[in-house]
Amino acid sequence: MRSRVGEEIRIDQQRRAGEMSATDRLAAALEMGERAIADYMKNFQVSRAAAVRILRRAGQAGRRYSACLDDDAHAGSDRRGR
Repeated sequence: MRSRVGEEIRIDQQRRAGEMSATDRLAAALEMGERAIADYMKNFQVSRAAAVRILRRAGQAGRRYSACLDDDAHAGSDRRGR
C-alpha cells in the first residue's frame, strides 16, 4: 500500500524536476552532494577528504568491480577489483 502523502511528494518532485533545465538539475545534484559532505564532516568530526573517501566507499558498497570506472584503467590492466 502506498502512502498518499508520499505519492503527492513524488509527483511534485517529478513536476519540479521536469520544469528545471539540465544545467539546473546538475547544479542541484552537485549542491546536494556538497551538503552531504558538509553534514558528514559536521556529524562525525572528520576532514573533507575523509568524508569524501568514506561516502564514496559507502556508495560503492555491494557493487561489482568494473575496470571502466578506474581512472587508470587500460587494456591489459590486471587489477581485478583489488
